[in-house]
Amino acid sequence: MSESVKSRLLAIMLLPILGPAVAVGGQVDPRFDGRWMGVEILQTNRGVQTLDAKAVQFTTTIGIADSGQLFGILTGFAPGRYIISNKSQGDTIFVYSWNRSCKFVLSSDGNTVKERGHVSVLTKNRGLVGCEIWATFHRVGK
Repeated sequence: MSESVKSRLLAIMLLPILGPAVAVGGQVDPRFDGRWMGVEILQTNRGVQTLDAKAVQFTTTIGIADSGQLFGILTGFAPGRYIISNKSQGDTIFVYSWNRSCKFVLSSDGNTVKERGHVSVLTKNRGLVGCEIWATFHRVGK
């Protein structure tokens, strides 16, 4: 086996270890494609989760490409590429990872995306805390 083939096989085997892979979902609205910006808000069942006495809010940029088949958090809480569920279809994208399970819904006019879901936050005093997360994103570029 050539060194080139060995290195490709190694990269394929390490991909799941190095970060979430992208899975192909159903057909989603191509208007999802682009960069979107908003403020994500995290809340526990006991009220607003605080870290250092501040409510947890993240200015977040998401990127969506290939007619909704590629999804990533560019800046904000837990940046990275996310797995797109095969349940994603039409105006809804579902993404999953070890610390995020969320639904993103495109508005009928294609100008906003609303997020709703659950995340896990590592805190200094309480360890891993489950939170609800929500945001409204507005398009900032293609």
